[in-house]
Amino acid sequence: MAWLGHVMRMDDKRTCKIILEWKPVGTRIRGRPRKRWIVDIEEDMHIMGIRRWRKQCEERAEWNRITEKAKLTVSCNARKRRSKHVIHLLKIN
Repeated sequence: MAWLGHVMRMDDKRTCKIILEWKPVGTRIRGRPRKRWIVDIEEDMHIMGIRRWRKQCEERAEWNRITEKAKLTVSCNARKRRSKHVIHLLKIN
């Protein structure tokens, strides 16, 4: 999340920011679309009750506070990913 704040404060012409905000166009393969990293971040922000995070990341002190809060909060998405990984490992063994 610290990296996200750093990139969001960058100039709009920087490659990192362009890639972060890029949305694919055209046709896609059949099936469920892959989840983008930024969607996971937005879900985590929602779980932590943080609104307007794109504006808040412009203020370094505020963003540092949010980042520290995120470190202390075990995100729902992280728990889901971990439990899927454990279930997968159990099936293999």
